[in-house]
Amino acid sequence: MFHKLYIKGMSCEHCKKRVEEALKNHEAIRTVKVNLDDGTADLDTIRDMRFDELNEVIQNSGYELVKIEKK
Repeated sequence: MFHKLYIKGMSCEHCKKRVEEALKNHEAIRTVKVNLDDGTADLDTIRDMRFDELNEVIQNSGYELVKIEKK
């Protein structure tokens, strides 16, 4: 499944790397591509993921998950 996350608070390459690493460490996520310019992350996952599940990963990284679009 594909998910697009809208993330608030990322402002530099360090932020981007921190979010990418946190998401890559989740067992259900295959690939991650973070776009710093528009504050999004594109995920390919092995299953459908809930907002609260992804929100926990993003919040633990120090950022805010605004919304998710499922593709």
